[in-house]
Amino acid sequence: MQIGANWRLFFHLSPDNNVVPISSSTDPAPYLAKARGVRCLIAGGHERWQQRMKHLLPHFTFIHTDVLNFDSSLFSNIDFIFVHSGYISHAFYSRVISSLRSYPHVSLHYLHDTNPFRSLKDIAAAIDGETF
Repeated sequence: MQIGANWRLFFHLSPDNNVVPISSSTDPAPYLAKARGVRCLIAGGHERWQQRMKHLLPHFTFIHTDVLNFDSSLFSNIDFIFVHSGYISHAFYSRVISSLRSYPHVSLHYLHDTNPFRSLKDIAAAIDGETF
């Protein structure tokens, strides 16, 4: 069964199933460049989302929401903490915030998107908005 032209337009399908080339609006390189060399920690987020983000940002530290007994001294060498608010337990969030109070130099930001590229853009914007 062939897909009609209207369905191709609706679902943005090409008739030859070519991959959409990377354009300047979907290229992660400028956002990755802003995150390079910055010490960051990401707390929370679904395990699959964290795996995708670890692939993009291997130098970041990640803490899964199920780990309540993390060492708060992790924050001493961190410039930014990004909390993924879409997938986080109340107990884990409280633990992160209470640990963060001992480190006033750390900047706290929230991530809301499950799309890794949009999360990367949010991270770059937060880093770009801070001055060192």
